[in-house]
Order: sequence, then structure tokens, then C-alpha cells
Amino acid sequence: MKIYNMTQKSEDWHKIRLGKFTASNFNIFMTDKISKTKEKELDKKASEIITGVLADSDFKNIHIERGIILEDEARNIYELETGNKVDLVGFVELDSFVGCSPDGLIGEDGIIEIKCKDNHTFFRTKIDGSISKQYFIQVQFQMMVCNRQWCDFVIYNQNFIKSIFIKRIIRDDNAIKEIKKYLEINIDELKNNLKKFNDK
Repeated sequence: MKIYNMTQKSEDWHKIRLGKFTASNFNIFMTDKISKTKEKELDKKASEIITGVLADSDFKNIHIERGIILEDEARNIYELETGNKVDLVGFVELDSFVGCSPDGLIGEDGIIEIKCKDNHTFFRTKIDGSISKQYFIQVQFQMMVCNRQWCDFVIYNQNFIKSIFIKRIIRDDNAIKEIKKYLEINIDELKNNLKKFNDK
């Protein structure tokens, strides 16, 4: 494991992530089914490795832009609410194919993942107290890469008086075993695709 302390979203951050499997969309790869989405994401990683150029993103939307604007504010409120100090990192690299960008490290055992949601999603999340399968995979992937035992999953919305919801998610070694299984499968497929391309 290697920690890089560049600013997230910076040119250096994008460069270190080229061709790597990361936490944010790994749910796409956790299937035995052949899908166009999975194939396209594998092709993007292969092309990034070959060209050194970042692939176009399909994931920019109003929710992501909101998160970029409000993440620091949410992190500060989390620190005030919990007394936990959050250490910022740029990118945590497990190996040449795998890494992640947690929203912060906490002590020796924890990480934080922040989502800045719209009003109705924040409302429903506080009522249900649950997170989606996609986010569960994301934080387990991060705990695997960062060798951590828990994640404080934070939902923030500045329009509410009680603007923060914190759910602690414990490391799940069975889930991580599944993630490792699909990492191995997809890394092999990526390597095979690169070989096929280079052999042409």
C-alpha cells in the first residue's frame, strides 16, 4: 500500500488513477454476466494504460458537482460532531491495478466517505438508515485497500437543521473476499485485452 498526498481531482490525481480499478464504480465489475457497461469500462482502463490519457467520464452530473462543492463543509461538521480528526489523502495505491481515494483517514483504523445528497434522498436515508449496495461495495473496497476496520459513511445536506447523518460500517471480510475474487477476474480480463491489442 502506498499513499499519495496530491489534491483529489488534480492533474496528478487523475494521472495516478489511469487504468486502475477504484472503489467508486467497482460494483459494475462484481458480476459474472457479460454487459456492455462492464466491457466499456474495461476498454477505458486499457486505453488509459496504452495512451496515458484520461478516458471521458459518464458520471458527471449535478450530484457529483454538489459533492465537490460541499465536501469540505461536510467534513468540517463531521469533525465537530464526532471529535474525530480527518486526515486528507489524495490516492491510496494497493498495486499497479488497484487503488482508491477515500474522503479521509481517521486514526489507525477508520476512513470516512461523504455523500452530499439532495433533500429527498437525505430525508429518506435518515429514516431508513440504510445505504445502497453500490456504496457498501465502495466502502468495503476502500477498507480493503487502506487496511482499515471501519468507515463512517456520512450523508450531508446543508438545507436541514440537523444536516449530517453518520452511519458506521464495519469491515466485512466476506464482502472483501468477493471483491478480491472479482478483482482477480477483471484484472486478468484487462491483461488479456491488452495482450490482444498489442498482438494485432
